[in-house]
Amino acid sequence: MRKIILSILISAILLPFTFAGELSPFIGAIDFQDSIDHHNAGMIGVGYGENIADRLRLKLDIGIFPSELISTGKKTTGWYGAVNAQYLFDPMFSIKPFLSAGLSTFLYADKLNNEIWDKGIDAGAGFNFGGKYEYCLEFRNKYNPGNKDSDLIFMFGMALDLSEKTEKKAEPKPVAEKVEKKKEPVIIEDVKKEPIVTAPQKVFLNDQKIIVGRFYRDSSVIGYSGQQRIEKAANILKANPELKVLLIGYTNDVEKKQSEITIQRANAIKQLLTDTYEINDDKISIQDGGVNDISEYIYLNRRVELNFYQ
Repeated sequence: MRKIILSILISAILLPFTFAGELSPFIGAIDFQDSIDHHNAGMIGVGYGENIADRLRLKLDIGIFPSELISTGKKTTGWYGAVNAQYLFDPMFSIKPFLSAGLSTFLYADKLNNEIWDKGIDAGAGFNFGGKYEYCLEFRNKYNPGNKDSDLIFMFGMALDLSEKTEKKAEPKPVAEKVEKKKEPVIIEDVKKEPIVTAPQKVFLNDQKIIVGRFYRDSSVIGYSGQQRIEKAANILKANPELKVLLIGYTNDVEKKQSEITIQRANAIKQLLTDTYEINDDKISIQDGGVNDISEYIYLNRRVELNFYQ
């Protein structure tokens, strides 16, 4: 059985090098009770998560713990494994909260050297936080319906976005040198000319462009800061009835359905503008901007730019 667990652990370590999800090396602590004794221990391990839907992430965790029996002080070594589904809430500033539920197990030896496989269901909560480097803090409570024991699990670690290993850095664009042109003298002729009528063109107001970013990978969920920026855009449109807005969605190389996700994010913003702030539908247009990297911070490249024009 230990060989099976070890094989799963090795697979969990190698799995992230094949996919581009979230790798989470962690340290933690566990506190649990079996039919004979009470255990508490520190734990180290690794987790791997992959977004499978807009707000849903599937996560695998495997850890090893040097357990100590409280009654006798005997040292043992055990394994922890879990498969959880995590529901992702809207980000608040740099915090990304979630709820989790799934199955977990402890494999260890008791003081009589009996091999114990303690299986159960667990539920918990946690959040990711940070900037370029993210961290994850999570609490879980495992319940075994058989012996009705409740176990506590605490984990803290890094949340490494493996998409960074395939991310292409944008090459700096050459800056064209400004060449001052000599102004020709204006000759005023006392001749009446017919006015020249030109077709109306889009005049973009670059100084008022708004960027909504920090999207989860392969997700169109709008975070708290993004909602504030959309409210600002709505106020600009209401104060300037002559203005319209073009929503351009951008992505990076690692998202699965690039053209679809950029349009989904733009549509999510459009729906918020029309439903919540009652902006007319004909004042909003959408465009797929494709892959366009503006920052080394991967999540900033997953964005929608709101361009105002008249």
